[in-house]
Amino acid sequence: MLYYASRFLLAVSLLVVLSCTKTSPGIDQAKNTTGIATITGRLNRTGLAKSKATMTFDRIWATPLPGGNVTAISSLLGSSKLCDIDSAGNFALDINKSFGNYLLLLIDSKQTDKTMQVQGYVTVGMGDACMLRLPIDKMSGDSLNLGNLNNSTHPEEFASDTSLSQQFTLSAEDLLRIARNDESLRAIKNVYLNYNPADGSYIAMTPTFRWNAAYIPAITNTYYDPTLIASAVKMYYFGITDTNLAFDSSTVSLEAPGPVSLLLNLLDGTKENLGTSVGGNYFLFGPNKNSCESPYFTDAIPAGYWTLKVSGQQVAVFDIGCAYQTDSMGLPKIFIPAPRLTIGSDSIVTAVDIKWYGYSHNGYEEISDPQLLASMIQGKVGVGLNNYTHSINDNTSYEIGPISIGSLSHSWAVGADHSASSFILEEVTIDYQMNGLFYRLNFKAREDLYGK
Repeated sequence: MLYYASRFLLAVSLLVVLSCTKTSPGIDQAKNTTGIATITGRLNRTGLAKSKATMTFDRIWATPLPGGNVTAISSLLGSSKLCDIDSAGNFALDINKSFGNYLLLLIDSKQTDKTMQVQGYVTVGMGDACMLRLPIDKMSGDSLNLGNLNNSTHPEEFASDTSLSQQFTLSAEDLLRIARNDESLRAIKNVYLNYNPADGSYIAMTPTFRWNAAYIPAITNTYYDPTLIASAVKMYYFGITDTNLAFDSSTVSLEAPGPVSLLLNLLDGTKENLGTSVGGNYFLFGPNKNSCESPYFTDAIPAGYWTLKVSGQQVAVFDIGCAYQTDSMGLPKIFIPAPRLTIGSDSIVTAVDIKWYGYSHNGYEEISDPQLLASMIQGKVGVGLNNYTHSINDNTSYEIGPISIGSLSHSWAVGADHSASSFILEEVTIDYQMNGLFYRLNFKAREDLYGK
């Protein structure tokens, strides 16, 4: 019997794709007619970094990204566009500024295999990084000329060859911080891959990433060092939803692009090394059978496409690894919370404080601006202090930004020596959603007590 706790099903809604000149059935294209921005540029098809001679894209898919959140796009049906790219690589498209951020995917519409249609991303060069999102609502004018876009560094990115920071109202420093921490937005291609425009059906998938980040002594009277996350035990899983299918353990199967390891028991760390096939007996299923949740996987994420099958038939394909981007040292390119527990001589926790760090070229840098944090983190931040032995917890949600907690519902002790009125702090958890994906850091008390 597999043990899973604190599991929640996550879903991404898909966005209906429109061409620049035709409207999909049932979509009112005329409802967004004010605050229009014009985006232009020229894609250079020579000097490619990709491991093939040519890239055969012929269109750009421009999709809104409200609040930078890939899970919120369902509210903007009818607002994405497909725009033609001419033979010289030029493109021009008009989009609605009120939707905030946009992502631009390069599409080869002539391909029948949708995994081959997604050729890459249009990005904005910002110093040592490329910004995937275009903060259209932060433009200083009504037009944005990306200039020449070259594919010279990252295999899937065409980046502007000149600095465009002066065309936005955000500071150059904030634009660079966004660029360094938004690579998980590549997960938007899973949205494109699993939408069927013929009948409006879709299969939605969102991954969650968790780390056993450190033991509690590493955050006692000192802030967590975010670079330690590179060596932390990582787990990942994903929720899947399809309104037109019924999932159950006898029909669902998953084919991974490489061998995977399942974390079977979070208490003792038991894992099972599999090949590339994962049977339905490892999944959890929603009450209506139109949703399911994968088991916890651990170790490295295999590169390539995962295939979901029902009764032996392929129903979805998605890339999990594109949502988890790290540097050469294994540091995730996302915002990382760094907690500190303040304790006195009696080992009782008197305060919990959390700083935020963003990925930078040389590790992580502290980010204290709540507005910058909120531009990439959605909703609130969940902080939990837990004693599972007695089913006691302090679980509270906090506004985005640096967090200071000076009042707790229970008396928490770090270590075995404590008064009868206190509970041993067995684990601290921090949950947050960034770029529409979900993350959790666990700080546990003992080696045999994994995040539950």
